Amino acid sequence: MREFSKGQKSKLTDLTPSTTLEIGISILFLNPEAVDISCFGVDAEGKLSDENYMIFYNQPASPCGSLKLLGAAGQDNERFSLNLSTLPPHIKRLV
Repeated sequence: MREFSKGQKSKLTDLTPSTTLEIGISILFLNPEAVDISCFGVDAEGKLSDENYMIFYNQPASPCGSLKLLGAAGQDNERFSLNLSTLPPHIKRLV
């Protein structure tokens, strides 16, 4: 398991050669708060050019099925399933 600090970035290709991933996000709060953990598929300009690639509680999957919200499990506040090989070409980065 790889852990990241707030603001830390990494290319997925530096972590694994796999194009099918499950990402778990765990956040520890000193004071309990409600949070919405989301995943955005952005274009080459870093813009959300297609709202279908804004994955959150009210839109749990992309139309192509490449991005899916899986829900909390274990110590993870949220989990996402990613299939990078089936993302459309206009999605250049996941945020």
